[in-house]
Formats: sequence, structure tokens, C-alpha cells
Amino acid sequence: MEFLVLLAFPMVACGCFPGHRSDLSSGLLALTLTTLPRQAETELFNDMFSFMWHVASMLSFASEDIYDQYMQRYHLSTMKKIVPPECVTAGLPHPRTVDEVSKTPVPQLMLSALDLVQAWITASEDLPLPGLVPHRVFNYYSLLFLLEQGIQSYVKRKEETCDLPTYKRFYLNDDTVHLQVANSDLLYCLKTDMLRVLTYLRLSYCATTDMC
Repeated sequence: MEFLVLLAFPMVACGCFPGHRSDLSSGLLALTLTTLPRQAETELFNDMFSFMWHVASMLSFASEDIYDQYMQRYHLSTMKKIVPPECVTAGLPHPRTVDEVSKTPVPQLMLSALDLVQAWITASEDLPLPGLVPHRVFNYYSLLFLLEQGIQSYVKRKEETCDLPTYKRFYLNDDTVHLQVANSDLLYCLKTDMLRVLTYLRLSYCATTDMC
């Protein structure tokens, strides 16, 4: 079972398709989901959900680490705003408080996580930013794309939406303080959004599997 679950993931997780969404990786995931014996569905669900939770944990940790590295590299810690930057996903109608999250149905929590993941797909191709220590264990974009595919295997939107917010690309030539601050604001939003993704998936997993 574990072999079948992971079969769809390694080429994406290792970054074998950098910068491009892969029809092959999507096909492998779809094949894994549609060819397993019927009696194995529950075990598959738990294994894949647990794997997605693990991927979300890695992304959340990496986001915070990249943000801290960037702030230290350009000595921006003393310039932190009292009021956090306004993130483009701030206006999404997602649950915020612990009480709101706990009362939100699992499908809606997963759709909220999907909104946040998709908002970062394009911008994540720039990570880690030049001059920062690379995360050799994985390719950030590839794992974010993998997480998107995993969530979409569980929940489908009732209708296509083209107006969901997305983040702009990072400034790779950040040779002015203005651009450095702009990048730091984006990184702040990234770590905030990835923590929310992790929270939504963790609570969805606990509510669905009753294994927490």
C-alpha cells in the first residue's frame, strides 16, 4: 500500500519537473487513485492524508526558515512593521479563529487550504531566493504543486473560479531597500498562509480519521 501511495509522488517531490506543471506527475497520481482495490480505499485515504499533512509541515517550516534567513541577510529585523503587511489572501472568507476552524466542515477546510496553495504556485518557483541557503531536501515549487494535486484528489470545486487572488513573483534583483522590504512582506505572507494550510489539513485529518 505504501508503495502504491508514494508511486505518484517521487518525481515531483525531488523537483524533476522544475518550473512546469507535469502531465506525467498528475497522471501517476490519478492512476494511483483509480487502480487500487476497493477494499484498500480507507487505508489509502489515511496514508495519503497523512502524507499531505507531512508535506504541509515541510512547507510551513521552510517558509518560516526562508523568511528568517532573508530578514537576517538584509538586516531587516529592525524594520519590522508594527502592523503586518496586507496579504492578498487576507480577504478570502476563510475561518480565522480556533472556534471558527473547529466548526468548519472538512471539505470547506480543504478548499480553503487549496485556495492558499494555488495563490502561491507561480511565486513559489523563485524559492529559495538567490543568496539564501537552498533546501536540498526538496524543491519548494514541486512540493507545493504536489500538495495542490493531493488536495484536489479529495475535493472538487462546484464551479471553476478565475478570480481567486494570486501572489506576484518575488524580486530576484533586490538591490534596493524598497525591493528587499517588498520581498520580506511577501515572505511574511507566505509563512502565514502555509501555517494556515498546515492547520486546515491537520484538523481535517484529525476530524476525518479520528487518529489524533
